[in-house]
Amino acid sequence: MRFNLAAGRWRGLVAAAASAVVALVSAAELLRLALLKRFSIDEFQYAHAAWLVSHGKLPYRDFFEFHFPLPYLSYSFLIGDDPLSILRLRGFMLGSFALTSAALYRINRREGVLIALAGPVLAATSAPFVFFATEIRPDALAFALLLSSLALLFPTPASPLRGFGVAAIWFLSLFASQKTLICSLPLAALLALNLIPSTRPARLFSSRASVVAGAALVALGIVAYFLVTRSASAWFEQTLRWAAYHERRYPGFSWTVYGEQALRGAPVLCALGLLGTWRTLSALRRAQALLGEPDLILVLVLASSLFSFGFARAPFPYALLPGLGMLAVFAPRGLSFALSLLARARISAKLRNLGVAALWLSVVALGPLVGVFDIEKKLATDNSYQRRVLADVARVTNIDDPVYDNSGGYVSRPHVGFRFYTSALDRSVEASELPITVPRAIREAGCTAFLFDLRFPGLPPALTRFVAQHFQPYDADLWLWGQRYSGSAEEVTFDAVRDAEYFVEPASVATAGALKIDGARVDASEFRLSAGLHRVEYRAGIRPFFLLWLPRNRQHYRPRYGQPPEFSTIF
Repeated sequence: MRFNLAAGRWRGLVAAAASAVVALVSAAELLRLALLKRFSIDEFQYAHAAWLVSHGKLPYRDFFEFHFPLPYLSYSFLIGDDPLSILRLRGFMLGSFALTSAALYRINRREGVLIALAGPVLAATSAPFVFFATEIRPDALAFALLLSSLALLFPTPASPLRGFGVAAIWFLSLFASQKTLICSLPLAALLALNLIPSTRPARLFSSRASVVAGAALVALGIVAYFLVTRSASAWFEQTLRWAAYHERRYPGFSWTVYGEQALRGAPVLCALGLLGTWRTLSALRRAQALLGEPDLILVLVLASSLFSFGFARAPFPYALLPGLGMLAVFAPRGLSFALSLLARARISAKLRNLGVAALWLSVVALGPLVGVFDIEKKLATDNSYQRRVLADVARVTNIDDPVYDNSGGYVSRPHVGFRFYTSALDRSVEASELPITVPRAIREAGCTAFLFDLRFPGLPPALTRFVAQHFQPYDADLWLWGQRYSGSAEEVTFDAVRDAEYFVEPASVATAGALKIDGARVDASEFRLSAGLHRVEYRAGIRPFFLLWLPRNRQHYRPRYGQPPEFSTIF
């Protein structure tokens, strides 16, 4: 039963005005999140992969990547050689969220305009959902595409054009994330059942041929991509075989760790979503052609999305995004159902009006207030420091200067080695190999910069010692190639990672005339060295000094110790 709030004109105007205010507040908060929220450690990884693609590199063939490629192919059109161009990708994710919002509205527009808008409003103001829906992640893009595919099923039967779009967009979502393979299994099964030839037309579609054409077109495009790039075998190894191995061996934890946080952070969304699911299930019990009902697909996709989260070995909060998004699909139905119950209830008009007001306040006030409070708490520490570090990376390194860290935090610079990040499993299983392979890769790449991230302390001690010995802190998070000397009279060595210019700090060590490199006296504070080991002598007195790689901006600096790293954030 559809509840028409506009029966009373003044109530309709008040509700419309309140909805407009909430929509504006939501839009403002979304924009602030995209521009100001701290970048999580994974966002750097995805941004760097996109930068590599923008420079002609291919996932799986030219660098290791265990996610599906559509996000990187999409992001690559926006990323630039300035590390701060990562902000453009956040803008792209706002577009992805807009696509999700449009799909949420379309699925529920039969409930009426105001009630249908409750879905996008609750999604935009539910912190556990919107935090990750606006981050640079494959999950958000994949879900936006999947939900757009589902939205085109309404109303049934879908026209030939919409049938084509359902299949084509669904196949695109599969190209975006492995999780979609699980979440969209019900869609695949019911599409197949509706495509079986029979004497009756398909319930979901007015034309079976258009559905097959949409799926075939995108599927052939994907096959052509792998054939042209010759990366199909590597894709299979890294995104399916290796990812399955990673899932089996990764250190796990209970779904309750982040699942309970989501319930507390989005109480209205979860409550109305579950109520709407129950209402939809009740209606499906009366359906004459159950397998042709798009609502059945919605319920099953919700179940498969929650299953995908709950049964993962490591159910991180971003993996709950499809489940929360599907609850946002059912939330308007929960609201409509509750309003209908109030309309039929044998209570006084005053109590009925209070109940209606309470329900709408939960959507336009309580839910958004909880979300805005969480968003503002998250923005209390914004990304300004991260942006300063990224600006430093651009200032002190050239576009072709490799940088080493475990997250791709340098964004728009080459990385070291074939695999530019390590997971907790990698750092455990390869503890004996990393201290050998990483220093070798650093030297082969001529890497002169290192970004300290949260994964660094978890690396094998021998590797962390190598980095601490050969990189010196430009600031708390960005370290540049160089070595520190105690100033003893003994002969020592300097490892020049590549043929480049270096300098001595303090400069007085050179002007004193007692510094020798490879037996030749060094009179200037700046000098050029070939790659490799060099003999260093300093006999003018006992004092500490540094030999350091000269940054792109040619500004000397004195390494600063004791500052706590602040660049990396997990979530």
